[in-house]
Amino acid sequence: MALLAGAFLWSGQRFLLLHLAATAAAQCMTAFFAAWITHQGTKNTCQAARSQRGVLAKAAYLMLFHREHHLFPKVPVCRLPELAARLDTQVPGYAASRLPVLTWLNGD
Repeated sequence: MALLAGAFLWSGQRFLLLHLAATAAAQCMTAFFAAWITHQGTKNTCQAARSQRGVLAKAAYLMLFHREHHLFPKVPVCRLPELAARLDTQVPGYAASRLPVLTWLNGD
């Protein structure tokens, strides 16, 4: 990765430099989206994480199905929406107890 970044810098090509900057910024935001935002506000709820549905979940590459990930860590990310739908319909109270990351983009 260091060699590739060095090659991008050495080339001086504007589109490669912009790509490198965007990639670096996205990498810096990983902890925010993967950890902080999904666990924020769960301290006194007996829930390990929040779970988002709808457009925001899709925009975040399905990584906001975090509660389901904590409950079933071996389920692949691409299958978490299906798992979430099954839990919502088959486990009494599951859907009602879910804490979305952003309620206004929840998609219910």
